[in-house]
Parts: sequence; C-alpha cells; structure tokens
Amino acid sequence: MISRFFFQSIFLSLLAFHVIFPQNFAKTGLSFPGFTSGNIVWGDYNNDGFLDILFAGGPYPWAGTSSIYKNNGDGTFSENQSSFILKLSNATGAWVDVNNDGLLDIIISGYYQLLRRPVAKVYLNNGDETFSETPNDIAGTYYSSIACADFDNNGTIDFVISGLDRDLLPLTKLYKNLGNGSFEAVQTGFVNVWQGSSAWGDFDNDGFLDLVISGNDNIDNNLSKGVTKLYRNNGDGSFTSVQSSVPGVFTGSVSWGDYNNDGLLDILITGDRKFELFGMNAAIAEIYKNTGGGTFQRADITLPGMISSTGIWADINNDGNIDILLSGSKGVFGIEPYTQLFINDGTGGFSPTDDSLKQLAQSVAALGDFNNNGRLDLILSGYDEENLTYSAVFYENITASTNARPLVPSGLSEAVTGSEVTLSWNSSTDPQNAGQSVTYNIRIGTAPGTADIYTPMASAVTGKRSIPHYGNVNHNTSWKVKGLAPGEYYWSVQAVDNGFLASAFSPERKFIIGTPASAKDVHSALSFELKGNYPNPFNPSTMISFSLPEDEFVSLKVYNILGNEAAVLAEKEMPAGSHRIEFSAGNLAAGVYIYILKAGRFSASGRMMLVK
Repeated sequence: MISRFFFQSIFLSLLAFHVIFPQNFAKTGLSFPGFTSGNIVWGDYNNDGFLDILFAGGPYPWAGTSSIYKNNGDGTFSENQSSFILKLSNATGAWVDVNNDGLLDIIISGYYQLLRRPVAKVYLNNGDETFSETPNDIAGTYYSSIACADFDNNGTIDFVISGLDRDLLPLTKLYKNLGNGSFEAVQTGFVNVWQGSSAWGDFDNDGFLDLVISGNDNIDNNLSKGVTKLYRNNGDGSFTSVQSSVPGVFTGSVSWGDYNNDGLLDILITGDRKFELFGMNAAIAEIYKNTGGGTFQRADITLPGMISSTGIWADINNDGNIDILLSGSKGVFGIEPYTQLFINDGTGGFSPTDDSLKQLAQSVAALGDFNNNGRLDLILSGYDEENLTYSAVFYENITASTNARPLVPSGLSEAVTGSEVTLSWNSSTDPQNAGQSVTYNIRIGTAPGTADIYTPMASAVTGKRSIPHYGNVNHNTSWKVKGLAPGEYYWSVQAVDNGFLASAFSPERKFIIGTPASAKDVHSALSFELKGNYPNPFNPSTMISFSLPEDEFVSLKVYNILGNEAAVLAEKEMPAGSHRIEFSAGNLAAGVYIYILKAGRFSASGRMMLVK
C-alpha cells in the first residue's frame, strides 16, 4: 500500500512554490465549550449591534452542548442562562428570522438523549433575550445539516434539512415557511443523505436560489458512498437535478463563493470519497469553477484533502477577494488534525499563511466580526489529540487592513405585474475590489422602514447585518417577489462585500400591488393598525409604524415598566395613510418600554426593549 507520507511529501513540495502570507490571527483568552459533531453560528439575536454565538452539537450519544453566548460588547461573552434550548448531540443549528419580525430565531436538530431519538425544534425570539418553542411537525435528524433561504421568492425564509431520522434512515426534506412560525414539508425528490452538508445559491443568476447537497446516502458502511447533487430551482416550486463533475463526499462541507469575482458562484467542497476509491479513505478539498451555462470545472488549485471538516469562504485580509479556511482532519487517510488559512492572491491561486492555529481533529469553525472593527474573527472547536480533550479556541483578526463598506446601490426601480413585483437596481462596487464581488440584500415592508414582508436580517437604520453572510439575492441586480397582497409596500437594497460588511440601505422606494383609482382608495383599504417597532430590541433608536384609514388626532406616548411617562412622540392631527415615528432613547436607561397609540376610538400598545 502506498504510504500516506508519500502523498504528504507531494503536497508539501507543491506548497513550496507558493508565497507564505503573514499572520492574520492572534489567539485570545476567551473561553467556550469544546465539542465536535455540530456547528457554530454567529448572529446578533438581541439587535445590540454585536454578533452573538450559537453552539449546537456534541458527539453522540452525549447530551450535547447546545447553548447561546451573548456578546457583551466589551470583548467578553456570557452564556445566556434565561433561554432553554434542548441539549442535542450530532446536531446543527441556524439563526434565521422565521416570522419577519426583525429578530433572529433558532432552528436546531439533533439527537435527544432523554427520548433516545432525533428531534427538531424551532425557537422564536421573544425580544427580551428569551426564546419560546413553537409547535412544529419537522422531522428530527442527527448527523444533520440545515440550510435556510427563501426558495419560492415570497419573502419568508424556508429551509432544507438532512440527516438520520428516527428509523436510522438517511433523510432530506425541504420545509416551506407558512409565515406564522410554522412549516410544511414540500415534495422535491432530493437525494436522502446523512453526514452531509447543503447550501443555497443562485449559481445561474436566474433570480431563483438553487441548492447543492452532499453526504452519505446509505447507512450500511459496506454499501455507502458519498454523493453530491446540484439542483436547479425552476421558479415554480420544483427543482431539476443538474449533471455536474462535482465529486460525491460525506463528513465534509459544501459552500458557495465567487473566488474569481466574475459574478458567478463557485463551489468549495471537502470530505471523504473512500467508497468510490477501492474502499480507501480519500480525503479531498477542491474548488469547482462556475463556467456559466450551469456547468462546473475543477479549478487547478491544490488544497490538502480534508474529512470531518469545515471549508469556509470569506475575505479574511480585506483585499476584496474571498480566502479559504480549512479545519478538520487532513491527509490521504484523514487522520491528522489540521487548520489552515489560504489567502486568495487575486490571480486564481491560494497560498497558506503562517498563522499558528490550533490543530483540532473533527473540528468546526465559524467567522464573524465580534468587535466591529471591520475584520472577521475566528472560533474553532474540535478534539485536541495532544491533551486528549475537546477544545474551543477564539482568534482575533489582526490583519493590517480594515474593511470599508461597499457603495450604496442606486438606480432603484420596480415593475408590478398582478401580485408580483420585479425590483431592480444598478450594480454597486467594493472599494477593495473592482470585480463583481458584491452581493445584494433586499428588504420589503408594509410601512416605511420596515421589513415584515422580506427580511434582510440587517438593521434598516444602520445597514449592519445580523448574520455574517452574503446578501439574500446573491449577485443579482433584479429580483422577483411573488404572492403579494394588494396594498402599499416600501423597499430598499444594500450591497454586501466578501467580508460580509454591508453598505447602508439605499433611499427607500414605494410600490403598490393592485391599481386603486386614487390615493383615497389606498387609504380606505387601510385600517387602524399599530404595526410595531423595528428594530426590536434596539439601541439607541427604533421606528414605530402604524396606519390610519382616515384623518385623526393621534397620541403616541412611551412609558417605562413602572408606568411612568418616558416620551411623547405625537400629540397632533395626522392624515390617513401609513406612518412611522422615530423613538430615540439615548438618554434613557436600558430596559422594557411600553408605547401606547390612541387615534379616535382606536387604542393599541406595543412592547419594546432598549439594550445598552
């Protein structure tokens, strides 16, 4: 048998032809629970402008380490003890705004030791740093993967889940968001896998998000093999399997990223192909270039093979190009702990840095700017073979360059056809890169400044994203939204660069579904309604939205939790229509506040949280 050291020597000799890039990360003293067999996800769940962390997983059959760590905004984190989330092993979790209320909710699936079976849970964010479980009929899986996106362009975020079900069979299911915190399964014909990964991306730029899925399609190790399937979204709720040269893998990852800035999403794939190659382990890490027309070609780029691994695209050194972080177990036999950053040189090549990153086996990793300094930081977790324990390590990004926000998109326009609208805008640019490197993120609401129809998972006021991710419409500069009810809508768009830094939102525009004869007809379709405030929680300001079907004297006041008046926002006659009023609380103490709207015989109240 060929020695694994032979293959390693070949890889090392290839690296000798590349320039070694300087260090980008410095280890911090922050402490988190170590685990494998799960994932780490960044997300600002309390809208205070700082990314928090969701940990999901732990090796079967352990109880798991599912937990939330709140970013305190001073360089430290503290575990959120007030929110109960099931401790699940071999799990995966996701931050996602399930109900378009501007707050990140949680979807999580894994093995629940107490019931001795896999379960899936949806936890809705209550806006006060607690979460409540909402009933669902989602198939629980472990050794699982979850990927979230709006596959049907109706403004609510759906998700695909894969893994082993309670009968120990591979399963993949797509769940459609019903808009009320619940989901229903959609028949798709997707390949059933476990030990896999999935990702949404519009690889053909037709305005509909497509899907790539990889994993193990059989529970019997004597028969199992890695598979990777690419599905084109037909735009009518169905998908078509696309033939591709992307290899089948499992115990790895698959992700979309535009490494050559040509506006087409490429694929980074890591994992094990052992049952394709004579029963041997065959760890791979490869890039498949999108050549247009729905075809992919393996890029002539050498990366070390990885299994039980994570491969991540992101711009680490703020030059506008997406780099690659690999973490897991490497080598032909996949037994060496390995974590390495590879910098994109902008000409189609990647070179390793001299970062001294902890070498952890079977590891998971995540990138996010925890201190808002324009640099993506790193957290790793896996098995520390040197100390025979599970370990998590946090690194601060110390690269010399600070990221600059992309330019605000301009030239917005809209075209309405029946219950659909096509939104369009001009291409934006990234100051660090002249290529087609930016993606776009849209928001749509029923009142100015809101996003109750199409969530951007970003602040409408500052543009800051709640999750470190590409924009929700990818590289497209037009997007169709379906199934809109008659009425007025307000929309905007922002640009997102390869370091997940977003521009401010463009000046807001309005469109109308339906063709009322006059503005009076539009207002008559409205009712007295207090639509809530956004963002919530907030710091230091938020917008309160409401509608009036007729001219009316309006009183809008804010009270603290003790019932003391904190602010008078309106005490005047206001015309019929949709309105929003800003509440600025820079001089008030953090806590819960109540606002009361009175207009004629109509009265309603809302609850909001100021965080500092």
